[in-house]
Amino acid sequence: MELHKLRHRRAHSGSSSVESDYGPQKTYPSTGTDLSATSPAEYSKVSALSDSEIPPGESTDPHYKTYSVHNLDMQNITLHANQDGPALYTVINSTFTAGAHSVVLHKGPRTTPPIGAANIATFKGTNQFGVRTGASMALEGMEGMVWEELRRTSSWTHGTYAFEWGWADGERRKYEWRRTSHPLKLDDQCDLDLVEMGREGMVLARYTRGSLIRWTVRARLEVRVVDEEGEEEWEKWQTVVLLTVMLLVEMSRRRARQRKKM
Repeated sequence: MELHKLRHRRAHSGSSSVESDYGPQKTYPSTGTDLSATSPAEYSKVSALSDSEIPPGESTDPHYKTYSVHNLDMQNITLHANQDGPALYTVINSTFTAGAHSVVLHKGPRTTPPIGAANIATFKGTNQFGVRTGASMALEGMEGMVWEELRRTSSWTHGTYAFEWGWADGERRKYEWRRTSHPLKLDDQCDLDLVEMGREGMVLARYTRGSLIRWTVRARLEVRVVDEEGEEEWEKWQTVVLLTVMLLVEMSRRRARQRKKM
């Protein structure tokens, strides 16, 4: 089915997998379904022990834009078109700096103005992410961002997180990041798929971790291109995808650090 038809299709009102809010979901379609017709190419399994065993970030599927996810240092992350190319995006993570956003996304190096930011909830708060849109691009700092919530939708694990996003036509749609691999005891983020709730047959993005020991390359990220939305809408949507998955990565890394202290 063409993307523009899928884009404007409403979620099935009678589906048991979709709820009216972001409360815990008891059931949803299995991520084990064969999605070969709509999924990006599969990445390497978690078996290598060095970056040399990780394939480049390029993908042969023209429907997906692919990034090689690198460790900039012990705390921050960069996204590249391939293993050797320059940083297309820089992710600055902050854990201990008072008043700083947990995650800040820059297009290019960290010296460029931020295009998005996110905050990890403390105690019973809600995770939030903000995206710079339209006229707000000319504002300083974090002013003018559109803020949304990223909520955990799985009852006992960190297997699913959901958010809403409003498109230019005024329609708000629900999306969910779903864990597709089992976590390792000392690892951080597992593999993830992003789907639209109600039409889970198409993978909108996929995060696939690399080797167990990741000195430089930590993962590959594939984002499905939505041409008919226009360049500005596509850029905003891609920012949402990058920001939400990097927020999940940082949350998972913090949990991994806590486990190591136990």
